[in-house]
Amino acid sequence: MTKFRLYRDSFKEQPRVLIENDEFTISSFKYSSPRFKIEVQHLLY
Repeated sequence: MTKFRLYRDSFKEQPRVLIENDEFTISSFKYSSPRFKIEVQHLLY
């Protein structure tokens, strides 16, 4: 199991990779409005 903590400064106006391994990539993004986005990309083989 993987655990990680998110903070407001984890989100920037440019996408930022938070975790990356052989199976997935998790990145964060901050919109210009007060909304935040977490994106999970599952790497299929």
